[in-house]
Amino acid sequence: MANEPREAPVTPSDHQADVLFRVQMKVADIALGYWKQGLIALAVVLALALTVGLVSNHIRDSRRATSAAVARVDAEVPPMDPGSFYGLSPADDLSDPERVAALEKAARGYEAAARDGTGPAVVEAWVRAGETWQRLERTDEAIQAFQEGYERGGKAIYRYAPGNRLAVLLADAGRHEEAEAIYRKMATGLDGYLAEQALMDLMALQAASGRAEAVKRSAAEFRARFTKSPRLPQVAALEAQASAPADPAQAPGTPAPAPSAP
Repeated sequence: MANEPREAPVTPSDHQADVLFRVQMKVADIALGYWKQGLIALAVVLALALTVGLVSNHIRDSRRATSAAVARVDAEVPPMDPGSFYGLSPADDLSDPERVAALEKAARGYEAAARDGTGPAVVEAWVRAGETWQRLERTDEAIQAFQEGYERGGKAIYRYAPGNRLAVLLADAGRHEEAEAIYRKMATGLDGYLAEQALMDLMALQAASGRAEAVKRSAAEFRARFTKSPRLPQVAALEAQASAPADPAQAPGTPAPAPSAP
């Protein structure tokens, strides 16, 4: 009997090659069956990437444009009299119509940059507008500018600078309740150092109004919220000062100094 041909044994490498071939065929079937859907998905991904890129570039360019607008106004603002830094002369001679006109133009330039702009530079523009109105001794316009900056600052750290300036002007105008409300919102809405500062400013304003009990409550809140703050001794000093008997040399009804702008 002739010997029948014997089948070659299937080796592990042959088995692996067969599995790999089947996987390749399966992938090819899927690719051929869903290539249209794949192209659509790829087009969607590319369109999203393009949109995100365009929006990001627009936001970046808008913020740069706002900063540039503020810088252009900065270059046109008349410098303050150097003697004013030492208390030897006023910052501006408001009897000079040209200087007054230049300051008004700068203040309105800052306001225009803030209204048309985006990003943190908007708050900066409102603050500078308020400062310029203050140089002109036009308190109502300054309050309005700081109010705009305070509202545009949101809950970010940018809110403190215009908020503090606004509260100081309101307190100076005798509008203590409004000033306290601003400090209260900042103390609650901000975190860390700025929240501490806002609460201490609130205490100073309460002390200036002669409200010792309110100062005690604010001090207790400070100690409860900021247990490890290095400013606890300052809080204790404010509380003690508010609780101390009135100085006989001080005229009746004269409040203690209110918090000042940094």
